[in-house]
Amino acid sequence: MRKSLLAAATLAVFITLAGPIQAADFDGDNRDDVAVYRPSNGQWTIRGFTRMYFGTSADTPFAGDFDGDGIADPAYHRESNGFWKAKGVTQFYFGNPGAGDELVSGGSGGQRLYDYVVKPGDGYDLEAALESDTYDSVFIPAGEYGLPLTIDVNHVTRITGESAEKTIINFASQYQLRLNINSEGCQLENIKFINGGAESSDLGTVHIDAKYVSVRNCRSLDSRYAGFSYTSNADYVSFIDCIADNAAHSGFVGSGNLNPREESARFTNCAARQCTYNGFVYCNNLSSCYVWGADETDYGFHVCDNLAACHVLDCTEGEYEGCSKRDHDSCD
Repeated sequence: MRKSLLAAATLAVFITLAGPIQAADFDGDNRDDVAVYRPSNGQWTIRGFTRMYFGTSADTPFAGDFDGDGIADPAYHRESNGFWKAKGVTQFYFGNPGAGDELVSGGSGGQRLYDYVVKPGDGYDLEAALESDTYDSVFIPAGEYGLPLTIDVNHVTRITGESAEKTIINFASQYQLRLNINSEGCQLENIKFINGGAESSDLGTVHIDAKYVSVRNCRSLDSRYAGFSYTSNADYVSFIDCIADNAAHSGFVGSGNLNPREESARFTNCAARQCTYNGFVYCNNLSSCYVWGADETDYGFHVCDNLAACHVLDCTEGEYEGCSKRDHDSCD
């Protein structure tokens, strides 16, 4: 029930509160507390805890952890002028519902707030948020975001979508567009990317050129070159539970054309499916990864090092061409 009322949830949700009932953990005992809001006089009554006056009949009440202490704060939004207020924490004007803005909120399980929640479906708002030098963390709610431009992430270190099936970044495929991660320590998770990449280039739909970047539970579909790529600057980059589908070149591409090749990358439970040339090329330290070529992929793992529990199915030219340090007993 707490998540449906956007209280300290890990997901961003639309505000749909119309009734007077609130449930959230207002006292920090890890249990939701039942609360009643009386619009006629702005009275909140939290069962067994407290009673207060906060808000008016013109306000929409909700609850969320707005100061990162793990305890829900009473809050309200005033649609007439876009005024937000969290009791004892903050107040501000943000958004214009009269112009069609939809209200969202994001959190991180009571650990800390996201610095910015992107307006659903607004590609320009997404671009501005990810290219900002102000925000450290950005939440991208469910929706499809059409992008006519490459995005360069130079500052944001946490980018989270609602899920890889619900948060979709759709690049205009007639251009050479991608998400460039240039921010050290950036965490990218729960996003599906469509139609990115660049022809005649080693740039993937998601291209990493910074240290300590992690990509988790992300999908790349129909890339014009690679699904995911990284350079020799990407020391200790990691990919976890990522999938590249139908890339025009390769699913995952490392910095094999540079010397020495970046050797600290990690791949865990990643997959390349129906990519044209390679599933994984110039990649290192792969565990429980697989390639499904469907007779459309030339090489499964091509010039990759240190493979364990990896699998290849239906590639036309080779399965482990040029690979070294492969655990032959666990790979097939």
